[in-house]
Amino acid sequence: NLADCCFRASEIKDSKFENCILNNCDFRKTAITEAQFINNETIDVLYYGKAPWDGKSNHKNWEEILHTFDGE
Repeated sequence: NLADCCFRASEIKDSKFENCILNNCDFRKTAITEAQFINNETIDVLYYGKAPWDGKSNHKNWEEILHTFDGE
């Protein structure tokens, strides 16, 4: 359970998030490379740009449940 964690402005590389609860996490300004997100719960996650999720996880429409910000 990683709900409410702040990954803001961190670097996530070569990581695997599988069956995690990531609700309300802050991924803004986070550099995510070579990471895998598989079957996670991601309600109200904060991020910039395109979500790193594959779009097929749980067959959810990520655009409806994730919030994206262009500014602070």
